[in-house]
Amino acid sequence: MAALVVTLASTLGVAGAGFYFALAGPAPLRAPARSNAVFDDVVLVEPGVGRVAHRRLALEDSRIASIAEAVGDDGRWAGAFVLPGLVDAHAHFPPPFLPGQLELWSFLFLEHGVTGVRAMGDVGDGSSVRVRATLESGDFAAPRVSTCGRWVDGEPPLWANSELVRTPEEARAAVSRLAEQGYDCVKVYNQLDATSLAAVREAARSHELPVVGHVPFRVRHEDAHLDDTQHLNGFFPADGPPDFPYHLRSWLSVPDARVESIIQAVLADGAAMTPTLVVIDRMSRGAELLSDPADPVHRLLPPWYGGALWAAEVGMNPAAGMTRDDYEMTRAALAKMQRTLRRLHGAGIHLRTGTDSLAPLTVPGDSLRGELELYVGAGLSAEEALTVGTRSGAGIFDVDGMGTLRVGAPADFVLYREDPTRDLASLDTLLAVVQDGRVYTREMLDAQRARYREAFDGFFQQRIATPAIRALLGAVLEQAAGINQAPGDDAGPGPDSASLPTNGRHALPDRTAHFISKRRSFPGASFFLRLQSASTGISH
Repeated sequence: MAALVVTLASTLGVAGAGFYFALAGPAPLRAPARSNAVFDDVVLVEPGVGRVAHRRLALEDSRIASIAEAVGDDGRWAGAFVLPGLVDAHAHFPPPFLPGQLELWSFLFLEHGVTGVRAMGDVGDGSSVRVRATLESGDFAAPRVSTCGRWVDGEPPLWANSELVRTPEEARAAVSRLAEQGYDCVKVYNQLDATSLAAVREAARSHELPVVGHVPFRVRHEDAHLDDTQHLNGFFPADGPPDFPYHLRSWLSVPDARVESIIQAVLADGAAMTPTLVVIDRMSRGAELLSDPADPVHRLLPPWYGGALWAAEVGMNPAAGMTRDDYEMTRAALAKMQRTLRRLHGAGIHLRTGTDSLAPLTVPGDSLRGELELYVGAGLSAEEALTVGTRSGAGIFDVDGMGTLRVGAPADFVLYREDPTRDLASLDTLLAVVQDGRVYTREMLDAQRARYREAFDGFFQQRIATPAIRALLGAVLEQAAGINQAPGDDAGPGPDSASLPTNGRHALPDRTAHFISKRRSFPGASFFLRLQSASTGISH
């Protein structure tokens, strides 16, 4: 009998390991060697600066070696438009315990012309550091990465791997640890008090690290003095973690005088802002997007994202508790945020594009294009939006010449058949991505995309992985909520539940109420930590 139990346990272990590694999909695209490639008769376009046609751009290792008059007009790249690579200044990489997802996320950024990413907090320690290391190792195709590593938060922290800070002494020690571990920025979060935040800023200056992140709940925007504020955070008071989407209702009553006060404070600090409007836009259309097979969630990711991880019923998607009124309110709040964005840009605020990728429904790469479209929808021209998305965003990297097309600058740029500064739709005419001197042609990217698509459409991902992950999510969330429902209570209200109250705060089943309560500033935080705990046996 004992032998039978051991055999069964071993079989289950092997099956579990096989399932786990099969989730990874195909082998990642390996980074090609740096080259001395030449791009002849191209048009160099620096958004917001100018353009020059008939140039011959040559690389040497990871830099632009020379720019001269074109030699001919019939080469492969003749007539192509060369722009600095796009930068996502607020993104998150998947936790390392999800096999193959770091490589997929990295590929998707590059496939969409995003050559630089600022990682604004690792759900699982080490994700962004691993991607950052590929700049030299070339283990897999990936963008250039700047990373804050962990959150710096007060009591109680949202993320279990946060640097917990309750005093100025703890603040200085936390910043020193981050600096010693080689992180590039300090991300502050919701629960810091004013005294601790001031100590974080002082310590970060001594280590020459920028302080970025959220305006803490107990600190006024004007008193936070962050180098880069995220999500248009801090425009209205908050006394605790926001419940998405209900906290957005406050946007509808933000007075013009409040916006002007923040503009003046940010200008006085010489600071930046990274709005990440696309995450609100995507969630405001959650039910619609999940039902559209052509949406990037379904086209670009494994089926268990749309079918389980971000599914409204069991996943981390606020659509489970949103009514028609909630959707309308969220869209109205987004429109107010776009009008605010236009004012910020008009006032000369240093803006950067970010997506909060890893939040529900935000697909890396594609979501940055969505962010640019929202900028244009707010009243910026395509060129103005791309100035923010390239040259402005490049400032997050301490690399001379980043975001420019000049001799000696990093070879981080993208070639397009048509000029996207005239029309953002031309971003779809991408011909090649050059990242740190490594050339990724359209053919290379398409071939890897086809390998991913074949795997994602296959029997394992569709018929085994997605149902299994869906079942696991339901079990984890029910355990987390301590559910003890009466029969018939397990179906939450959907977006068409017109009979529900329209004040934005209605009664929900236990699981949905618990789930929505965990949305806070980064939706799904509680789930990721609980899933990691379940996967690794580590208590958080």
